[in-house]
Amino acid sequence: MTRWPELGVLELLAATGRTGSLTAAARELGIAQPNASRAVARLERRLGLSLLVRSHTGSVLSPVGERMVELGRPLLHQAAAYQEEVQALATPLTRQMEFAASQTIAEYLAPIWLARLHQVDPRAEWHMNVTNSSTVIAQVLTHQVSLGFIETPDLPAGITARTVHTDRLCVVVDPQHRWARRRRPLPLDELAATSLVVREVGSGTRETLDAGLAGTRVAAPSLVLSSNTAVLGACAAGAGPAVLSELAVKNALAQGRVRRVELAEPQVLARQLRAIWMGRSPEPLARELVRVAAEGT
Repeated sequence: MTRWPELGVLELLAATGRTGSLTAAARELGIAQPNASRAVARLERRLGLSLLVRSHTGSVLSPVGERMVELGRPLLHQAAAYQEEVQALATPLTRQMEFAASQTIAEYLAPIWLARLHQVDPRAEWHMNVTNSSTVIAQVLTHQVSLGFIETPDLPAGITARTVHTDRLCVVVDPQHRWARRRRPLPLDELAATSLVVREVGSGTRETLDAGLAGTRVAAPSLVLSSNTAVLGACAAGAGPAVLSELAVKNALAQGRVRRVELAEPQVLARQLRAIWMGRSPEPLARELVRVAAEGT
């Protein structure tokens, strides 16, 4: 046995437990799946333990592997803290980072993340580009920013992603709309057949809605607007039902400006909000932001 634990393999095992499979863990960490399998196998041989349960459907942690991850979790946290402190020693007094975020994330989640980061390190400067998901992806692909946050379900090859929040779109109407008095859940085909106030093509909200209504006859929108605030305002003013993130409608619902309409199949409008970057691991400041985002709001 080597003198010190192999933290890289321990990180891989911890990611396996978190994601549910070795393949997903390797993808999250930017490691080729064969290399991940070999690394775990080497550690198993060295320890004389079976850390994975292998089958034709993939590999998951064995009970021994789960226990090893539990024991090693404090080591990983300490190693991450050590790396951040060492990096800080070699970093100029003021650290800067530019990232991009889709509108829903930028308006309702990122300010909380940045406030927490500022409390930890007031020296760091964060510059956030607010746009839609397709533009965020383009900026990451062309290296305009090293990190992005998106709502869209589809990703091009070469991008690494990590889920940081689970979100769901919901249907809202103005208080005078006939759906506001509806007692039964709204079928998807009725939603699709109705002219809606929607976000622009390229936004994660629009792509999630279009994917959820795929296979149904979809009516032309009543309005297409390029911000959540504009969509919500038009809906509240009677321009038609809108489909927006639960994050975006929370305050308007509490104020009574709009009413929520329950869907018969709400799961089709669920989505994962994700951090994206190129390569195996983002730069140190980006890692800090992804960590805080994944810890929740």
